[in-house]
Amino acid sequence: MNWSSNRNIGRMNTKTNGDCLRNKVPFLLSVAGGLMLIVSSAAGDVGFLDTIAVIVASIPELQPFLETLEIIRFALGGLASLGGNIVIIGGFLLTIDKVTTGKILIGLGAGMGIFGLVIQIGTVAYTTGLGVAYDWLKAFATTTSGGGVLCTIAARLFARKSK
Repeated sequence: MNWSSNRNIGRMNTKTNGDCLRNKVPFLLSVAGGLMLIVSSAAGDVGFLDTIAVIVASIPELQPFLETLEIIRFALGGLASLGGNIVIIGGFLLTIDKVTTGKILIGLGAGMGIFGLVIQIGTVAYTTGLGVAYDWLKAFATTTSGGGVLCTIAARLFARKSK
C-alpha cells in the first residue's frame, strides 16, 4: 500500500480550493459578534466626531470644513447605527480581500475597538479602583453585547491581508 498518496488528506489543494475563503476565523467571529450585537440591540457610536466638530467650530480658520465634517459624521453615524448588521457585512469583506474596509466597518458597527475598551477600563480603574474595573470587565464580558464587542475585537485582530 502506498502511504505517500495519503499525505494530502484533509489539506486543501492550493491551486483550486486554497483561495476559496480567506480569513475564515475572523469572518466567523464577526458573524457571531454581529449576531450577539443584533440580539442585544447594541449599535456603534461615533461620538468622537462630535468632539472634533466642537473643536473645529471653535477655530475660525477651520469653520469652512465644518459642513464637510457634518456630512462625514452623518454618514458614519448611519453606518454605526446598523450595529451588528454592518459587523457581519464587514466580516464578509474580510473574506474577499477588502480587509481594511472590513475592519473599518466592523469597528463602526461594534462601536468600540481594543483602544476604546482599554480606555473604558482605565477610566473605571482610575475613578473607582482596580477591583471595580476587574468586576466591570467580568460583567461586561458576560453580557451579550459585551461578548459581541469582544468577538468583533478578536475578528479585527485576527484578520490578515492575503499575500
